[in-house]
Amino acid sequence: MIAICRVPAFAVVLLVTAISANAYTIKYNLNGGTNHPDNPTSYASGWESKLELKDPSREGYEFLGWYVVPKSDTLSTFIDFARIQGNWTSTVAYGLGSFTVEARWGLVPVTPKQDERGCYLIHTAEELYGIASVSKQIGDYSREHRYYFDGCISLQNDIVVNKKVLDENGNLSLEGYVSWIPIGFYGVFEGNGFKISGLVGENGLFEFVGNRYSWIHDISYVRNLGIEDSYFTGDLVGGIAGRIVGPMQLKNVYSNATVRSADMAGGLIGEVNILGDECPTAMISRASALTAKNIDSSNVVFVENAYSTGLVEGARASGIISEMDAAILKNVYFAGELKSKSPDCIVQKEGFACNGSKRVFEVENALCLDSKDTTVSKAVSLSKAQFADGTALEKLSAGENGSSWVQEVGSDEFPRLYNVQYGIHYVLNGGENSELNPHSYTKNDKAFALQNAVRDGDEFEGWFTDERFTRKVDSINTSLYGDWTLYAKWKSYFTINIDLNGGNRYKGNLEYENLMFPWSADSSTFVFERASRDGYEFEGWYTDTLFTNKITEVPAGNTEDVTVHAKWKMLDYTITYHLNGGVNDPENPTRFTVLDTGFVFKEPTREGAKFLYWGNSPLGYSVNRKIDKAKNYTLYAEWIPVPQKPKKNSKGCYLITTKEELYWLAELVNGGIEGMSGYETCASLQNDIVVNENVPKKFVDELDSMVYFNWKPFGIFEGTFAGNGHSISGLLVDDYCGNEEYYGGLFDEVWGENTVTGVTVKNTYTMRYGYIDSLRITGDRMALPSVAVKSGWQMDVHGKRLAFSGLVAGRPLLVMDVQGRVLQRLTTEPSMAVELPKLGRFFIRYGNETRAVTIR
Repeated sequence: MIAICRVPAFAVVLLVTAISANAYTIKYNLNGGTNHPDNPTSYASGWESKLELKDPSREGYEFLGWYVVPKSDTLSTFIDFARIQGNWTSTVAYGLGSFTVEARWGLVPVTPKQDERGCYLIHTAEELYGIASVSKQIGDYSREHRYYFDGCISLQNDIVVNKKVLDENGNLSLEGYVSWIPIGFYGVFEGNGFKISGLVGENGLFEFVGNRYSWIHDISYVRNLGIEDSYFTGDLVGGIAGRIVGPMQLKNVYSNATVRSADMAGGLIGEVNILGDECPTAMISRASALTAKNIDSSNVVFVENAYSTGLVEGARASGIISEMDAAILKNVYFAGELKSKSPDCIVQKEGFACNGSKRVFEVENALCLDSKDTTVSKAVSLSKAQFADGTALEKLSAGENGSSWVQEVGSDEFPRLYNVQYGIHYVLNGGENSELNPHSYTKNDKAFALQNAVRDGDEFEGWFTDERFTRKVDSINTSLYGDWTLYAKWKSYFTINIDLNGGNRYKGNLEYENLMFPWSADSSTFVFERASRDGYEFEGWYTDTLFTNKITEVPAGNTEDVTVHAKWKMLDYTITYHLNGGVNDPENPTRFTVLDTGFVFKEPTREGAKFLYWGNSPLGYSVNRKIDKAKNYTLYAEWIPVPQKPKKNSKGCYLITTKEELYWLAELVNGGIEGMSGYETCASLQNDIVVNENVPKKFVDELDSMVYFNWKPFGIFEGTFAGNGHSISGLLVDDYCGNEEYYGGLFDEVWGENTVTGVTVKNTYTMRYGYIDSLRITGDRMALPSVAVKSGWQMDVHGKRLAFSGLVAGRPLLVMDVQGRVLQRLTTEPSMAVELPKLGRFFIRYGNETRAVTIR
């Protein structure tokens, strides 16, 4: 979805009714649409209801989502309301208070058609939006709908999405605009000398470029393209892309878009980050960056013949790229307006790289308009007169591949790109091409027939646009524009097709489709490698689907295509249950195959106990809800006493007399009781409580022979707990708790002095600390958050977005302010992202660690 920095005043429709003094208002900028009648104009903070907004309508447009408008007049990113939808009103009130949401609209998409090369042809703005319909939908960030395109796109016309987006100062002036959608891109985008104008959105034309979902980093291409009269904002922003995450070639490209960011902004690219942020060791190499003369250009971002003339504004901003860790710039210039603390007009900083020997930082033949500082890029600063009189053109044209630059001196203020030429690349597979076959063409050239290639002792079978020889062509259709890659097919040149038959690995590598290997009669013997498939044993390769003719290799001299099929034997797996005093459900299997994947484990029963979950170890916090992998399972039933609500005294404090009441209080504090919040509650212990009679002294393995109750500590506690001199004994605590030295596993975090007093924790075992004989809690110590130095999980900050990796799925993660108040309670996924509602300092609580983070 899209983040925009300015809301046109006339378009804000205020739907406000009389409200109570303690309520919060919601204002709606409908951007030309009609609001849903059920959408509220106010809400009250509480734990009894959740806030949800329904979709508005606008004839002829597609609704893209509600976005929360920043309250301050800064470059802050809009927040997608999908991340807030369905939260308790108390949580929304703390994070937002009264707020305004903006409706985002897009054009109704039309799915583009493909040509014989497999490229999607874009003729209209609706077909440009239709790229989403042929993209994969990704969910990196909460519940947003974002897209990832993998393939080829060819622009066939100039595209106009909105008209007159920018005013003369580069500010957003259009009212009632349609928003552009965030798309990740990997492949080829051939602009064919056309331009796209009127985009209003986040990040740029693309959110990112590169194959970020695979270890395979093939090159992406964006070329012969202009971006005009467009407006982009966000955390990482560029006229072409916010971030580049894989090798890329950007050639013959320009932008005059306004690019604004609270963080990184570049006239063309926000950030080049293809080496990655993660360091395998604490030692960082200080080796010098490589230069263009001694690097492999297929492993870097290569920008050639490109310029930007728009407004670029950000904390870290430059005219072409903000930061780059592996990139080469050639024949580039910036002649726009730069507003940034970073002075260099081309690139403001070398990107971070753990291994300095892999860093590539090369800027060659770069020009800037009236720049006072080019320390980083070493660019040449020219006056406006020098750009207009042909001086800049002479310098750019003198560079390698500089023939694309033109200028009509006297009428053109700046050099521009022209005369787009397209390449024809021939893969001859051992043959020799005809001299009559051209290697390039330009727009409006006549279509021409392709001549045969030759190869001694072989027969030519045609030109194909794919290496699998499925799309044959006899001529080049020059009206389609763009580069062509043609593959010569020979009689002796055959293909080996490997049908994995449901398998997902070949030679140890992940594969998501069947494989094809080109081979020739004069090549060596082709030996088939092993395949693998989850839940199956590989039994070999066969040339028939009845699996009667086994094959291990294709001998030299073969000239016929070969297709083989993998044969599999289904494996059998076991499930072992440790019931911890319970009785298993008869439907829970003890054996299964991969065909049973998805089976949801049934709950066992135990008298006087409430089932928590199936763990993967005694007191384990990793939950097994269903059969989701082909492996043997060992499951441990975790129980708590059936919670019972305690009575209150005249002051409203809960009177705790039994372990069942203690567990009810823990559920209340930890948010486990629907519609109630208790982390600020008051409780008073009335007598000693024993949870488990026996606990292990040394090893948790002793639990295999015990019947026990699992204790989940009070998480974030801001209330008062009076022990009145009594004790709580027999707690068994997993390693989520991190403050046993203060609270013996009874509490996790207590935010307040002298709020937990007069209670003794006895005969208790915690997975992290071990056995605790006796610990008196007097209230004169408070558990303060500490920032962990080493950890197995990572947290990266991008503007107000926190990106997490290395988490254990299903664990709690808390976002807190500096007073320890919980702003968001989340359940983790292995990789996830969280958007913080505002700037400032926060604490992130996960497992037994608390980390501090400052959002500026």
